[in-house]
Parts: sequence; structure tokens; C-alpha cells
Amino acid sequence: MIPRSDIKAIKLPVTLDKLKSIITHTCYTRILVYENNLDTILGFVHIRDLLPILVDDKNFALNSILRQPIVAAQSMKVLDLLSIMQRKKIYISVIVDEYGGTDGIVTTEDIIEKIFDGIDQEDNNYSDARPEFTYQVVDQQTIITSARVKIETLEKVIGMQLKQEEDECNTIGGLVLTRIGYMPSIGFIVDINNNAQAEIIDATPRILKQIKLTIHNQKESTIL
Repeated sequence: MIPRSDIKAIKLPVTLDKLKSIITHTCYTRILVYENNLDTILGFVHIRDLLPILVDDKNFALNSILRQPIVAAQSMKVLDLLSIMQRKKIYISVIVDEYGGTDGIVTTEDIIEKIFDGIDQEDNNYSDARPEFTYQVVDQQTIITSARVKIETLEKVIGMQLKQEEDECNTIGGLVLTRIGYMPSIGFIVDINNNAQAEIIDATPRILKQIKLTIHNQKESTIL
């Protein structure tokens, strides 16, 4: 979670020059918008929605592109929140305290990182320093991979895209969690897309370890 003290947000009213400065100096794709203080959040804006405004000053109307985040209590379980965010396709949540004040914000990426936190201690086969242990090509349709392998690495190996534009995750395990919204058990199978399927072959109640990735359409994809 990003605590209240570290939240980067846009306070209304805001000038166009100030807005441009905020966008230039932020590394986030979604930015909260509020008035008075962070307990009165009006919504959030996506950076791509701001681009037309920056190009055409006459259309400067921030309220017209506001989106509503999910509001969640501090007590909500992480996987429950992830499930809600995925179902509603809203990838930022405002966490509030018992008095309704803003405690912080959480993104789907934050949740996935939290779920995978500590996996290096539980899985001795995985090491950033030894990439030969990260995945194994079994045959022309199958890869056995650590859940921590980067999606872009596997995409290069299989020659097809797995990640969609709205997917805010970096690893294949994170992509599985993004698709289903909860922690699956061993043997669970999920469609990553129309041509790729993932099966959980090793996991604990809170950590994904190994995944079998199967490619169905060899006309569009060939595993190297």
C-alpha cells in the first residue's frame, strides 16, 4: 500500500500548467484527484485520458474524465480486494480507516507483489542470479515455469502475446492472479487467452511457485 503521506495527487482547482507539471514528474498511470484534503477524493484520472486536454487547452475540463476508484476498508482481505478490482476492472483502490479518512491507496500491482513477497525464501529453485532455473521448455506446446518469470520473457519464447494492455503485472504468476482474482490451488487451470492455458503445478496456500503453460494454436505460436 502507498501510505497517505506518499500519495501523489491533484488538488482542485488546478491550472493547466500545474497539471502538466504533475504529469511530467509522475511515474504513475493513474492519479487521484481531490479537493480540500485527501479525505475528499473525487476520483482519479488516467494519464492517457489527459493527453487530449494537454494538446487542446480549450477542452481543459478535468471533472469530465474523472473515474471512480474502489473504496475498501483496512480490514478487507488482500485476495478479496484483488477479486473485486479484477471483476470491476478498476485497478486502484482507496483504503479508508474506521472514520472514513484516507489511509492510503493500493493498486493491483501492489497486491500481486505482496502475494509474491517472500517467495524467494520458500522456493530455493528460483534465483535471479541463476536464470537457467526459471523455466524449462518441455515440448513444442509446453513450458514449465517459475511463477516469478517475467511475462515478456515467456512471450519471446513462445512467440505470442500473453499480456493485455490493461494487465498491470510483470510475472506469469501475477498474470494468473490477474485473470482469476484469487489464490488458486494445485491443479487449477485458467485460460490466459484463446491460445494459452496455465495450470498450477506447485503452490502453497499463499504463494504460486510453478506453472505449466500450454500453447494450443501452433499456427500462431512456436515455442523456440
